[in-house]
Amino acid sequence: MRLKNNFLTQKINDQTILVPTGKLAEDFRGVLSVNGTTAFIIDCLKDEIDIDGLIGKIKEVYDVDDDKAKTSVLKVIEKLKEIGAIE
Repeated sequence: MRLKNNFLTQKINDQTILVPTGKLAEDFRGVLSVNGTTAFIIDCLKDEIDIDGLIGKIKEVYDVDDDKAKTSVLKVIEKLKEIGAIE
């Protein structure tokens, strides 16, 4: 899976936002402000990656166990699917 090309990330000061572009901007009508962990996951999704790969990357960067990493990844993926940001 990966982040659709019509979603961009923008860092403003220490805040990261996810911005839809093109036709999606008309349908979505807004931006999402995300925390650091979510921003990291979104950044990983700029290249093709699966759930296990995301969990492994979270564990490399953050001091969390398998369950916490999996919970975080699945929560973010679910939200990104809801807004149509993942292909």
